[in-house]
Amino acid sequence: MDKKKQTRAEYQRSLQKETEQLNAEQTADEELSRSQRKQRETKDQRFNPDEQSEAKSRALAKKLNIAIAGLGIGIILVFVILFFVG
Repeated sequence: MDKKKQTRAEYQRSLQKETEQLNAEQTADEELSRSQRKQRETKDQRFNPDEQSEAKSRALAKKLNIAIAGLGIGIILVFVILFFVG
């Protein structure tokens, strides 16, 4: 409908419909964010702090083992190069 030719009652009804649509969209967004928060909370609650710290220390140990192996290989390569060049 043309907004210039609306009666006051029609204008009020159109405003009310717009606000109802906005409220419906906001509640849908709030429901979605609530469900996402619940999923995050349940994901965090699956592991107790001891399990989380164990997992972190295992990951760190793996990274350190890789670093140590890389350094060992690097040292051996340097000795081999120095042996043949020197």
